[in-house]
Amino acid sequence: MIMTKSVLKKLYLGFTLIFILFIVMGSLTVFNLNKVNEEFETISKDSIPFFIEINKMKEKELSYSNVIKSYTSIREINKLDSYKSLIIKDENDYKELLSHLDKYNSTNLNSNISEIKNIASKYLFTSESLVVKHENLLKEEIIVDQMISDFTRFQTELNSSIRLLVKMSDNISIKFLGKGFSQKLQQIEISTNEAIKSTDPDYVQKIIGSNNNNMKALMADFKRLSMKIPEIENEYKDQMFDYKFSVSSAKSRNNKGELEYGALIRYKEYLIKNKDFEDTLSLFLKQEKELATAFERLVDIAKQDLDNSISESNKINKKSKYTSIVLSLVSFLIIAFIIFSLTNNIKKPLKEIVNVLNSLTKGDMTKRLNVKNDGNEFNEIGQNIDQLSERLHTLLLDIKESSDSILNTANKNEKMLSDSTDILNKQKTETSSVATAMAEMEHSIQEVSINAETSYQKVQEAEQSTLIGSQLMSENKETIERLQVLLNDSIEAVNNVQQSSSNIVSILDVIKGIAEQTNLLALNAAIEAARAGEAGRGFAVVADEVRVLSQKTTDSVIEIDNTINDLQIKSKNASETIEVCVSDMSKSVEQVISSTEMMEDIKNVIIQVSELSTYISEASKEQTFTAKEIAKNIEDINSLSENSYNTVHSNNEESIKLKTIATKQEKIVKQFKVK
Repeated sequence: MIMTKSVLKKLYLGFTLIFILFIVMGSLTVFNLNKVNEEFETISKDSIPFFIEINKMKEKELSYSNVIKSYTSIREINKLDSYKSLIIKDENDYKELLSHLDKYNSTNLNSNISEIKNIASKYLFTSESLVVKHENLLKEEIIVDQMISDFTRFQTELNSSIRLLVKMSDNISIKFLGKGFSQKLQQIEISTNEAIKSTDPDYVQKIIGSNNNNMKALMADFKRLSMKIPEIENEYKDQMFDYKFSVSSAKSRNNKGELEYGALIRYKEYLIKNKDFEDTLSLFLKQEKELATAFERLVDIAKQDLDNSISESNKINKKSKYTSIVLSLVSFLIIAFIIFSLTNNIKKPLKEIVNVLNSLTKGDMTKRLNVKNDGNEFNEIGQNIDQLSERLHTLLLDIKESSDSILNTANKNEKMLSDSTDILNKQKTETSSVATAMAEMEHSIQEVSINAETSYQKVQEAEQSTLIGSQLMSENKETIERLQVLLNDSIEAVNNVQQSSSNIVSILDVIKGIAEQTNLLALNAAIEAARAGEAGRGFAVVADEVRVLSQKTTDSVIEIDNTINDLQIKSKNASETIEVCVSDMSKSVEQVISSTEMMEDIKNVIIQVSELSTYISEASKEQTFTAKEIAKNIEDINSLSENSYNTVHSNNEESIKLKTIATKQEKIVKQFKVK
């Protein structure tokens, strides 16, 4: 008999003490957890709903801002109504969310909530003003576009009609007047088109002042043409007024008696309204940022309150930990004492059990305790050990058979893992090649991005050169126009010379006639002197001298006449040459205008190329980012392949170990004495 006294009562007593300690520790833990839960309940009831409300307001503010921005980006007035209902709905929702902030007013948040409400009120007022100004601006834009279209029509009709009338006339002065009228009309058209392209109201006003002066000169030419061609005034007087109304500061009254202004004045007013709209939009964006900043400050303060609550919870949690540690130490000491007491009562029966177990450990599976079950716990253990030994004996026989099966399975597994290792090696090599190719592609994309940026800089330089070329063309045009005026004056001077030469020829004809009459008189006087004999000799000498002078006068008149004829021929040639120059000058002016327009087209194309270069650069940057992401993913795949390879390799090693273990197990089973 191993033991006559039961140890269960002592065990029960020890476990009862341990149970009481656990109850005390659990009660303290529950108490501390309740405090922590109270703190977290405060957070869930106040802080978390507040953050949810703030996030809703941010989302609604973002939605409202996007609707306003979309509304202000619309260029077709008939599409505005579809956004107004959205704006009103988002605005009402936003105001309602603002009103919800009142229930979160506290000492820390009151001033910040008031600040947000103040900024939000200004923000909403600015957005409403922005909506109204945008709609009015689009309406004004429609009117201005129509007036500019009318101006273009007036310009084309007036220019073509008067050119046709001038072309039908054979009068040179009418042709010159018509050409001057067309040039002034064209000059007004160029300056007006420049004003329409400009976005500076001051520059437009400057063009209006210039057009006022040019219109005076144009109206003067129109009056001179009307004097030459009376039907021009009857047919085109109203068109001239409409044209003047469009390009100058002229004004008129409509059917309601209200003052109306022309296209350029309305365009200037449109630019001023557009500037006001842009200022309002900038204010809207500024207030949007201020509102976002105010929200961030409010969130920071709320986060601070939340952090304080969490900090308090952490303090309670730490206190609970310290209490648990102390109780654990006390429990450990009590349990150690109980174990020490029980150990002294268990050593002897355990020694006999250990001896039998040592024999079993050495492989002698035939050893038994052979005890009877008399109610003692250790006797029951002895019986159980005997039963266990018997079962182990049977189990070892079964293990021997299983070891053989495991060994066969391990051999098959080793072969399969070896094949998997080869496949993963190939995958690893191919993945490395792909990663290298992606790195090269990323480098190529970066070079494309750099080249695109270089192209953009070159396009900017070309655009600057185009602007300088346009300025030089304009200066060249003005120089040619001045030269054309001088050549017109030269034509008039040459015509005057021709007229004076004709007058001189008439005078020379008279002198020539007088000289011929004088010559006849001198000849008659010589005849009469010859008849008079000696008495008429002196008179004959005088008559000869008169005849000689008359002959010299005739010769001089002939020489002067030849000189004047030559002068008239050269004057005519000079006049024709100057007229050709004037015609060439006109063509040069037209060519300069065409060149200016072509330079403008080139400038626009360069701007488009500049924009495309910017887009290419941005796209290349995005492709570079994408290539980096792909390269990173491929590196991850490579890493996964490496891990898979390592895993399979490890499995292979484990399979080898399993085979080794199965072999060892077989050897170990052979060590036991089972028969």
